[in-house]
This record gives sequence, C-alpha cells and structure tokens, in this order.
Amino acid sequence: MRPALALVVLVAALVAAGCGGSPGVSNGDDLAAGKALFVNGPETIGAPATCAACHTLSEANASGTIGPDLDSGFGPARAQGFDVNTFEQVVREQMEIPGTPTDVALNNVDGVSRIAMPTRDDYGFSDAEANNIAFFVATCSGMAFLADSAEDPEAEAARALCATVADPPPRADPESPPDEG
Repeated sequence: MRPALALVVLVAALVAAGCGGSPGVSNGDDLAAGKALFVNGPETIGAPATCAACHTLSEANASGTIGPDLDSGFGPARAQGFDVNTFEQVVREQMEIPGTPTDVALNNVDGVSRIAMPTRDDYGFSDAEANNIAFFVATCSGMAFLADSAEDPEAEAARALCATVADPPPRADPESPPDEG
C-alpha cells in the first residue's frame, strides 16, 4: 500500500509543479542571439529598455545597477562547480515572474515603477529568444570567479566559448534619420 501512496503523491507533485507558470526546461542554443537580445533587447522595444540597461554582465559589456549583478550572482556558485544548466533554468524562470508595481519609484529605464524586472511577455520575447538569453547569461556570467588555470578544463571551455561571441552592433535608433553616406 505504501508504494501506491508514494506514487500518488509523486504524480500530484509533478502535476502541481506543471501548473505554476514555469516555462519548462530552457534549451537555448544560440549564444550570439542571446547576447544580442541581452544587449539590444527585442525589435519591439528600443533602447534603453534592455537587460544590459539594468544588469551587470562583463561578457556583454553591461554595467547596469538597477538589477542584480549577474557576474557576482552566479560567479561564486560557478567557482564551486555548479552546473551551467542550473543557472540557465534560474534565469529563464526569473524571466516569467511578473514585476510587482510599488509605491517606490525605482527610476527604471522604461519608466515603470517596480521591484522585480519585467517579464518575458512585457518585453515581447518569444520562448526561443528568452531561452537564448538564459543560455547566454548562464554560459558567460561570472567568468572572473573561475580559476585562471589549465587545470580547470570546464572553465577554460566556457571562457573560450564566450570569447567567440562578437559584440552585436547597436540597434539603430528609430527616431534618428537614416545615414546617407
């Protein structure tokens, strides 16, 4: 009788977990696309409303101070050997949590007062775009915390992979006239 009860509890837990608005498992695979979206935001929203406007992430040359410093946030755990997939899932899940408007104006770059960051839907990111952003952040955050030695092949592989992703060109300002020359 106990195995049956355990099975029922397990199934109920799995069903309940699936009903929480989770994006499921993030499976981003395009670092360049993730970096471009992190730096420039989606096509539907112009600068400065981007991830990089609020977050610090050295591999994206981002030094925002409104949101968490992603290098410091993930770096120590990376140095302790946590799997990059764990960070990808955390970032992707965070993109689904709605920001709660507050009475405190936080001087957000998009002019909206909130404590939490905008959701994926607020920015208009598709699931694939959000997955690629999470993949980029997870793969390339916290590099300064990784050992600087050939004795850590995983750290060296992560550095090499992130170094291959070029900085995206800035998105043209839709308000400025086209360059005629």
